[in-house]
Order: sequence, then structure tokens, then C-alpha cells
Amino acid sequence: MRQSASNKLGYINANQLAGAPDHEIRSEMVSKRLRTEYKRKLMKKIIAAATVAALSLAASSALAGTLVNPSVTLSNTGLSQPTTITATYTTVADVPSGEFMLRAMLPAGFTKITADQISDCTGVTLKVNNIVQTAGSAPTCSLFTGGTLLIWTNALVPGGSSVEIHLASSLYATPSTAGVKSFTMFRTAEPNGTAIDDAVPMPSVTVGAPAPVPTLTEWAMILLTIALGGFAALTIQKRRRTV
Repeated sequence: MRQSASNKLGYINANQLAGAPDHEIRSEMVSKRLRTEYKRKLMKKIIAAATVAALSLAASSALAGTLVNPSVTLSNTGLSQPTTITATYTTVADVPSGEFMLRAMLPAGFTKITADQISDCTGVTLKVNNIVQTAGSAPTCSLFTGGTLLIWTNALVPGGSSVEIHLASSLYATPSTAGVKSFTMFRTAEPNGTAIDDAVPMPSVTVGAPAPVPTLTEWAMILLTIALGGFAALTIQKRRRTV
């Protein structure tokens, strides 16, 4: 039986097949078809695996691990002013007892009015689904002059919970410079700091915004117009009487 090196590698050409017996030709053609079929199936598997990985990654980045509607508001946006800080968001994943309900870094320029608070939640209120967490479910807090906020939960907070964290105005003052100030960290997290749910994008606040200019409402404008019209009518009537 003749079998050249080219046949062994799976190549078939007219010169090789010219003098080859029929059974060798059939054998080589079957072998080539099998190799082609194997490569086609392997490529399908690779494409399917890549597609599943891409969809999984997209779903993960769009849903799990991202806080819903994170926002922060201030009661006083003036410069270097004591202010309440209220953070709100909705969790995606569960936050087990003993893990961070909020691990955050305030924007640069915020100053702690009092000294560092270690395991001290004075001035801090945690609400979960509009219920203040007290007694056994009350949080544990550490607040630092550098702007780090660490607030642990002492009760399981299920995914999908609405959370509100309120810091009293006795704790922090606004920056001395105006502008939009963004948090550099805002997440629920494991004890080692690894994010459970992260804010994307980071929440921000505007400090030093000009005070709003008082304006008249639509009804006030109508009443003012009527009053001016009445005053004008009285003035004209008086002038006619004097004439």
C-alpha cells in the first residue's frame, strides 16, 4: 500500500491520486471529511463558549454589583458650612450582618467638625426600607477626619432594599472652595473592603452654588397685575375729578 508523506499530513492532489488504488482514494477523502467536520464542530464550540462568556460579563456589569440610584444631598451648600449629609441608594445584592452598609470616601475638602469617631454612631441614622435601624439592628460606625465613612450593618439587609444614611450637621462641614465635588468611593462591601455593590458613576454634590433668585409665581403675577390695574384706574378717576 502506497502512502506518501503528503498523504499522512492529509493533503490530496491530482498527482497523488492519479496512480492510487480506489480504496486509498476513498480512505483519504473520508479522512479529510472527518477532519473538516471535527474542525467545524470545534469552532462552533469555541464561538458558543465566547458568546456565553460575553453575555455573562455584560449581565454582571449591568446588574450585579451596581448600586441603584445612588445619590447624596446636603442641607447647606455654602462654603465651609456645617451640613447634613444624606446618602440614598437601593442595594442589588444582600448585605450580611457584620459587613459594610456603606464604605465611602467624602469628596476632598469636607472637614470633620469633631474628632475621629471609632465604633461610635453619634449623629448617624440608618434607615432600611424607611425603618430606622435601632437596638440589635443598629449600625456600627467609624467616621474619620480624612473623610472615610465606615458604617456596618448588624442585621441582614436583603438585595433590593432602599437605604438612607443620614449624617447630622454636627459631624462635617463643606469645602472652602466652590464646585462639583465627587465621592472617590461609595459602596457596600465585605469586611476586607471588597465591593458587594458599587456606585457607577460616583455620586457628587455641588458646593458654593449661588443662592436662587426669588421669583413671583404665576398667581402672584396675576394678583400684581390686578393691583397695578386698580391703582391706575383710581389715579385716572382722581385726575378726572380734579379737572
